Amino acid sequence: MTSYFEPDRTYGVELLCKTQPSIVKARLLAQLRLLCSDIEPLDGNEREGTLAFVHTRQLVSYRDGEAPAQAFVAITDRVPDAVALEPVIQQSWRLPGAADVVASCTYTVLVTDLMASGLAYQTRFDLFQRILRGVLTTVPCDAIHWVPAEQIVAQEDYLTSQAGSLADLLGGGPINVRFFNIASGDGEMLMDTRGLAAFGLPDLQCHFRLLDPQQVARLLYNTAFYLYQNGDVIADGHTISGIDPGSKWICQHEDSLVSPDRVVLDLDPGGSFAAGSR
Repeated sequence: MTSYFEPDRTYGVELLCKTQPSIVKARLLAQLRLLCSDIEPLDGNEREGTLAFVHTRQLVSYRDGEAPAQAFVAITDRVPDAVALEPVIQQSWRLPGAADVVASCTYTVLVTDLMASGLAYQTRFDLFQRILRGVLTTVPCDAIHWVPAEQIVAQEDYLTSQAGSLADLLGGGPINVRFFNIASGDGEMLMDTRGLAAFGLPDLQCHFRLLDPQQVARLLYNTAFYLYQNGDVIADGHTISGIDPGSKWICQHEDSLVSPDRVVLDLDPGGSFAAGSR
């Protein structure tokens, strides 16, 4: 199935820090080279200048030629805004006390890719993970705001996920399952994922009632992992195994019910478990 989703032009995270970070370019470059054998400074200066780097062997084709994928790191003057981040904090299930952590941080470090959206998404994500791990060895932080997934995780949690399976890695920051109670008086709930759309894949959505949210969350995580591994291969009308043994949930690409506006793959549990109109 050909995907009609577009990957984000840039992919990045914000490192939230309580104390002012200091980045020595030569030291950072040395760490990045341990993880990326083709990394070089964009400006040719290994000791000074902007913290912009190129993957010399990862070329992206454009109409007028090719350009290497890049990575960019910067200490910004933006103080984390706990009020603006409140919707993210509310959905950061992996970090209890996320609000207090954000409120205690006064510095932000941006880590992002550039000119990389034309790469295969798995290659792009692998490159970004390598850059992020290299940065974290030289710039310890108190929390990571995973912007595409709209969640905040502890640095230790993310690094622990790196030692596990790909499913652990995706769950350690890049993919988040959000939960919403619907004010209908009928016990309706909505869960969706954030993070897949940044790769050019459909996020997932399930509008349901009378089901255990933890079981629905597990199903969404597993399906998100499947889509990451295989691409947008679940066509409209196809089914996946539901929560109960032998149950089948019908899948359909639809407009999302909650922001941000995007096309999602809706999972319909059917029968008395389905909520809303389909």
